Amino acid sequence: MRRGRSTVVETGHAVILGASTRLPVVVEQLALANRGRRSDAIVVLANREPVQLAEDVRAATRRSSWQSSGGPLGDPALVSDLEMVRLRHARAVIVLADDDPDSDGGVVRAVLAAGVALGGFDRVPIVAGMRDRDAAEGLLRACGGAVHTVVASESVARITAFALRERGLNQVVEEFLDFRGCDLHLRPVGELADVPFGECVFRFTDARPIGRLGAAGDVELQPASRTRLHPTDQLIMLAADEAVEAAPTVFAAVPAPVASPRVLQVAQHREHVVIVGWNELGATLLGQLASFAAPGSSAEIVYEPRTVRPAGPPRSRRWTVSA
Repeated sequence: MRRGRSTVVETGHAVILGASTRLPVVVEQLALANRGRRSDAIVVLANREPVQLAEDVRAATRRSSWQSSGGPLGDPALVSDLEMVRLRHARAVIVLADDDPDSDGGVVRAVLAAGVALGGFDRVPIVAGMRDRDAAEGLLRACGGAVHTVVASESVARITAFALRERGLNQVVEEFLDFRGCDLHLRPVGELADVPFGECVFRFTDARPIGRLGAAGDVELQPASRTRLHPTDQLIMLAADEAVEAAPTVFAAVPAPVASPRVLQVAQHREHVVIVGWNELGATLLGQLASFAAPGSSAEIVYEPRTVRPAGPPRSRRWTVSA
C-alpha cells in the first residue's frame, strides 16, 4: 500500500491515466462538473510518487465534495497495471500527455492498453489529450472513431483567435468552457421528439436549448423554429445544472415564426497583428487569424532567433507574415 500498488475499490469513478501540469485543472473541472453525482471518486494512475500525486489531486479538489485518490503507482500502458484502477467499472477514462514534447507515443500506448483492458474502445468513454494533430487523427482511425482526441495546442489557438475578434468574447468562451455557473449539456430528446424547436425552447424554466446534436454527430446551433426534433437527436442545453427536465406544456405563448433578418455585411479592415514569442500554438493561431482577415492584412512575429525557430508561416493570398 505504501508503494501505491493496491487495487482501487471503486465503481462509477473517473480514471485519469498519466500526469502533467494540466492535471490539477482537469481534476478541478471534473469536481465542478459532477457535483451531486453519487460516485464522487477520481483515481489517477501515473508513474509518479504516490504521496506527491495524492497531494496534487487533493489540492485540486479541496473545495469540492469529491473524494480524491492519488491512485496506484504504475505504467498506464501496461494492462496489468490498469487492472488496479478497475477500468471496467469506471465511468470515464482520461489520458493525459506528459510534459515531454514526444509524449504522444505514451498516450497512444495507454489508449491501446485501455482498449484491451476494457475489451473494446466503446465500453467506456475515453478522452485522450495529445500534442500532434496527425498523431491524434491516426489514433482516432485506429480506434474506429470511438476515442475522443483533443489537441490542446489547436484548441487554445482557435479560442485565442476567436477572442481577438471582439473585446469581451474571451469571457463568454470562459463561461461556456468552465464548469462554474452555466454549462453546456447534452440531453436526450425523449418526450420532445417531433416537437418543433421553437416550442421546445419554452418547455424549460432554468435552461435554454441552443441547438441539436444528430445521431451522426452533426451539430446544428439555433435551428429554424419549425425544425422538428428527431427521436435520436440530443438537445444542446445551456443550463446551471445538468439535471434539466422538460415540462409537459409550454410556459409561455410561442410567438409566430418570423422571417430571418438580412445579415448585414460588415466592412472588413486591414489588420496588423504582432505576436511576441513563438511556440507550437503559432502556426495554428496564424492560420485561424488568416481565415477571417481582410485582404492585405499582416502579422509580425517577434522572437529570439537563437532559442526559437518558427516553422514556415501558413501561406495565404490575404495574409502577409514577417518574422
